Amino acid sequence: MDQKTHSYYSTHASAVAALYEDLGPDVLYEQIQAFFKKDGLTLDVGSGSGRDVAWLSSKGFEVLGIEPTAELIEYARKKHPKQKFSHGEIAQVPALLKGKKAANILCSGVLMHVPSEELISSVQKLIDALAEDGTLIISTRPGGGIDDRDEHGRLFTSLPTGKTILLFESLGASLINVVQSQDGPKTWDIFIFRKQSKSKYDGLHKIQEIINNDSKTTSYKFALLRSLCEVARKEIHAAQWKADGSTVLIDVRILAEKWVQYYEGFVSAGISQIKGRNLAFQSELAALKERYPTRPVFEFKRAQVAIVSPELTLFTDRLIQKIGHAILEGPVKYSGGGAQPAFRHEVVKGNSCVAIPTRVWMDIIHFSHWIEDSLILQWASWTKSLSAHYDKQEQVFRESLVILTADHNSPRDTQVVKDLLIENQAADLLCAWSKRLLTPGIVHIDHIIPYSAIGLNSLWNLVPTHPSVNLSKSDKMPDGAQFGDSEELIVSYWQMYAKVYPTQFFNETARSLGVKDEKSWEKKSFGELMLLAQRIAYNQGLKSWRVRRTAGG
Repeated sequence: MDQKTHSYYSTHASAVAALYEDLGPDVLYEQIQAFFKKDGLTLDVGSGSGRDVAWLSSKGFEVLGIEPTAELIEYARKKHPKQKFSHGEIAQVPALLKGKKAANILCSGVLMHVPSEELISSVQKLIDALAEDGTLIISTRPGGGIDDRDEHGRLFTSLPTGKTILLFESLGASLINVVQSQDGPKTWDIFIFRKQSKSKYDGLHKIQEIINNDSKTTSYKFALLRSLCEVARKEIHAAQWKADGSTVLIDVRILAEKWVQYYEGFVSAGISQIKGRNLAFQSELAALKERYPTRPVFEFKRAQVAIVSPELTLFTDRLIQKIGHAILEGPVKYSGGGAQPAFRHEVVKGNSCVAIPTRVWMDIIHFSHWIEDSLILQWASWTKSLSAHYDKQEQVFRESLVILTADHNSPRDTQVVKDLLIENQAADLLCAWSKRLLTPGIVHIDHIIPYSAIGLNSLWNLVPTHPSVNLSKSDKMPDGAQFGDSEELIVSYWQMYAKVYPTQFFNETARSLGVKDEKSWEKKSFGELMLLAQRIAYNQGLKSWRVRRTAGG
């Protein structure tokens, strides 16, 4: 549980417990009676006042309440002296069972207080504690995609319905039922899952093994996994499926490009990323900083998608080659401990590639946004541990987070598009979503797929909009009908970009949409855009959006 949230419940335990005791969650109890089995142990994780433990016991269940707040445990034991309670967090549930498995687990109103970067491991612990074919009932307050705190400081992690189902199903729990209940103005989602065989979540399990169990003398494994997440989220067509369907291949040079933006900040700040020596590519990164002292990563990234001088091409190729060698000889070779590596090095048509098992790759696609958040925090924490001076460790941690969360997209990209549209305005310039007439003074540039969801300023993702429409859309995803209404305009803007900046435009569409400068590229690109938007909206629980029509336009 989030620390501020925990402090609130500790301080207000009596008042919170008394409130819980007065509530009667009828819909939740109906689901318990319909799906829980009475053979075996039932856990109430986050048992609070003990209300649900007592109710379960009255219905003939053998039940144990597990609660992280000591003050609530004390209240529950006094209020319900005949019931059993243990003090512990979600992460401690399997250990508290001492090798036993629960037939049923209730976790009501708890996961919404778990920080988003800890959700995967928390859900994994719940499922680990459940017997095969066991039942898990979760109740949450659905969110709109943004984590928040209430007036008391309690954390409410956003748990959109689709995103929650995807999380549990990819970890081996199949959805049986989902219902909603109303508590005054508050809506609750109640999910019923049943545990399936472990093979359902082998991919994510393997990723966790690499993070948790592999020895880390450098941060290379964090960087490899994060670069895979970025490809899955932003450039999925850079991954090629083998014919037998067992493996996905990604050119190591594409991953190496990501490493430039991860490590340049550490090299500039003089923060160590390896025990006892420099990075294998440190001198090349230092040279990048020397060549571009003000915006090294911005200029490097532009060199990957635009026509550049032979001298700059040679420079960037040397840097990518050195990082690529470090990737293959480090985290790829020794992932999983080295004896049976999770990843492999394969050469395809003369290009070195990282080979990833399909099951692992599928889970990276589903969970890239959560895995990446967790990796950033663990990477910063690991970097802190390298500092020999204890009094400077927290400063190193904070600086590392700043480096790892830096935005390496140049704002120049959106301005270039805006200038291009205005300069080439042979006919009336129209808002891509509302088709309202735009004048040079009221042109906003919108990301088709929200920047917060994909982090791309690629040309194909930028279109002109009216300011009020841009504000209305915000971080929401256009629905299918809106895409259909806007297809002709979006494609017309793409054709303009492709004419003026062909190299950059088609390099970017090839990676993200899988379409090159080819016949009927417009139709293929738009179809791939809609598929990408649908996948991201589902995986990240984004709200759908459609422009509001007004009487005037």
